[in-house]
Amino acid sequence: MSILHFGIKIQEKPSNRINKELYLSAKPEGMRGWTDEHYAKQRLKADLNFDLNMAYFKTLDLNEFNGYLLQQCKKHKFVECSDLNALDNMTGVYMLVLDNYRQVYIGVSDNIKRRIMSHWNGRKSLERLIFGDVCSSILSIDSFGALDTTRIFYIETHSMYKTEEKIVRLFDSRYMLNRTAGGIGSAETDTDGEMIAKLSVVANKKRRNLIDFLDIMRLRAAVSENDFKYYLKRYPELSRKL
Repeated sequence: MSILHFGIKIQEKPSNRINKELYLSAKPEGMRGWTDEHYAKQRLKADLNFDLNMAYFKTLDLNEFNGYLLQQCKKHKFVECSDLNALDNMTGVYMLVLDNYRQVYIGVSDNIKRRIMSHWNGRKSLERLIFGDVCSSILSIDSFGALDTTRIFYIETHSMYKTEEKIVRLFDSRYMLNRTAGGIGSAETDTDGEMIAKLSVVANKKRRNLIDFLDIMRLRAAVSENDFKYYLKRYPELSRKL
């Protein structure tokens, strides 16, 4: 059975919405040097990080989120989309809104419809579920399903990288699923060195501190002793949980 979602026929299936069981069933792509123990630990870290992010989402106020979102849409002249087919072959910036989680994802593409559908149908491999470390990793937009997207906005522009950079850099990080800025840095505007530098800066900024929701025993079980010492050093506030 299929349903219509933003003008697209979507088959009814569990992956249409994010769910922990499906998230943790991610297959490894086969990283060189990874052992069965590495993969077992990775699933424990992904399990913990999933719960930390879900706890974090619940702290965000929906009315505050919506007010901020509408303010940004007006400021940057985003247009709301009700039919994704209208964005086929369109070049520009898009914003996926996940109201149930008070989050957005901002990206760029030379075919916005195709790119959004790739998010809806994509899944990260087991190795890539964590970006950075378990205490700060943001859930990937590809971990969410099509029906988690409740609103879509876009800006049609051929200066998409420059536009995205401006929006992502200033957008309230509490509400963003961007792990990096995606299109920030390109052959259009930057040298390879400048691109890498920008992505590095944004990647560090677009992480969130999830320590307040952390179960210290679960962290100990998910990481090696050396990694645990690293976390204690990087996050001094962890010591109060010992």
